[in-house]
Amino acid sequence: MAWAGECKMQPTAIPVRVVHARPVALLRVNGQDVPMMVGSGVEHSMLLPAAAKALNLPEGPVPFGTHLSSDKGAIDVHATKVDRLTLGDLELRQVSFLVADFNPGLGIQGILGRNILAAGDTEYDLARGVVRLVFPQGDCEKVNLAYWAGDAPVITAPMASSLSDSDTSIRVPVTINNVKTVAFLNTGSQASALLLSTARKAGIPEDRLQTLGTDKEASTWVTDIDSFQLGGERITDQRLAVDDLDAGGDFGMWLGMDYLMAHRVYVSYLQRKIFATWNGGAVFAKQAGAAENRFDPRFATAAPPPLQEDVEVLARRGELALQFGEYTDGLAYMDRAIALKPDVARQFLTRGRIQQSMGNRSAALKDANEALGLDPRLHDARFLRAGLYTWMNERDLALADLTLLDSTLPRDADHRFRMAMMYDRLNNVTEALKQWDWWISSHSRDVRLGSAFNARCFLRTARHIELSLALQDCKHAVEKDSQSSAFHDSLGWTYLRLGDLPHAKASFDMAIQLKSSQAWSLYGRSLAWLKLGDADRARQDLEAARKVQPEIEKAIREAGLPVHDSAL
Repeated sequence: MAWAGECKMQPTAIPVRVVHARPVALLRVNGQDVPMMVGSGVEHSMLLPAAAKALNLPEGPVPFGTHLSSDKGAIDVHATKVDRLTLGDLELRQVSFLVADFNPGLGIQGILGRNILAAGDTEYDLARGVVRLVFPQGDCEKVNLAYWAGDAPVITAPMASSLSDSDTSIRVPVTINNVKTVAFLNTGSQASALLLSTARKAGIPEDRLQTLGTDKEASTWVTDIDSFQLGGERITDQRLAVDDLDAGGDFGMWLGMDYLMAHRVYVSYLQRKIFATWNGGAVFAKQAGAAENRFDPRFATAAPPPLQEDVEVLARRGELALQFGEYTDGLAYMDRAIALKPDVARQFLTRGRIQQSMGNRSAALKDANEALGLDPRLHDARFLRAGLYTWMNERDLALADLTLLDSTLPRDADHRFRMAMMYDRLNNVTEALKQWDWWISSHSRDVRLGSAFNARCFLRTARHIELSLALQDCKHAVEKDSQSSAFHDSLGWTYLRLGDLPHAKASFDMAIQLKSSQAWSLYGRSLAWLKLGDADRARQDLEAARKVQPEIEKAIREAGLPVHDSAL
């Protein structure tokens, strides 16, 4: 690529597949294939310890001042070097990686960070499944580097100034409700979001923040903004997520995979600018109750690149629509992709997942069967079918799929989290416990670890087995998240099974304090009150539980837990 012989582009294409809204590239490390997430928000490339061990990589000390942390605390980290890293047709030698247990899931074994991505310029063409490393040569300092744009309008914006010349983070000035801030482009974030401090600066009052959830470190809301603008592209009447995270003043929002799938973005470290064009469609992930995006007419009327007949683009858009809950759009994308190319198993898998999310189990099952007919080794399709059979009470068929998955998946496979729940629902306690044991032992830093401890605790408590182990698990769950009403509820039932009435009542008290409509905790506390000799309070809690959930006793009995012997 060149402009009148003055500026020449030398791109290296890295194929990328979007998996659960994460861009994953299959790279060759010392001659072996290693799936890595493309991480524009990560400064240094990383490998999981298991991947480093499998590759027989040496361990060494990290550079002074290097440290990693998560919401669970500090992460052990060391350094290593890879002899050969192959990116498309480019081979790099003696490449530095950090080795840390960051546990990304989805089979991802590492992160391709900016020490590699920013070796030259970087083009994020994720809608077409490509990230390109570009090495411009010649007189390129004043050239429009959106070489693909043709007559389409090009969004341009300078990169925000930095305190360090070596800073490669992609931060650009934007405005929210005409208030200036800085946005951080991060492929590791599924959806774009404002920081709470930015929302306040943009004049968004507290009563316009709708709560989504809370954990120990952060709270999440959604809110409506009047306008968002980046480099001339203006979008109005948009609902965005809001996070109460401390970015240290480096940025006021992040632009995630929703924005990067909707645009083709060229990051020029030479010019310290970004160049982008809009692919068409929604720019931000659709939040519940949100109005339709309204775009600046100059960008909205420009004909987007011809994506409608590109099967791979349609499939990627379908996958992303699934992750963002835009099921109708996702189904339309996948219907078109399958019509154009009906022999791709993964396309039927994606459509099956969308059908499942829409409640169309029969259609989802048909797609899962089609996918497995095309590729019997597609574990995700078998996993989808096992789940469908489980919820359709086709026990033998579900167990057949689960048994095959159990024998072929590695012990640390993330699938085992939901396989445990399926085995539990199918009343196969031994297999359910095995799946939980394997998943928990290999996911010590997973954000779902508390939920896994809670599920294993409740499984044992409901079956009245190994109650001392159940108690340990419930305590671990509460340690992971003391603000979870469900975790305190499970702990209460376990104490009740053990006959420890004071601790049972205290746990139910906490569950109800955190969530007053916790019917199971109200019922459990009524049992505790009765055994403690206070029939009046037992009756009050029982009535409250039945008011919240009229068939509470039936649900508790079916779960295998105790109910009142007679009417109070």
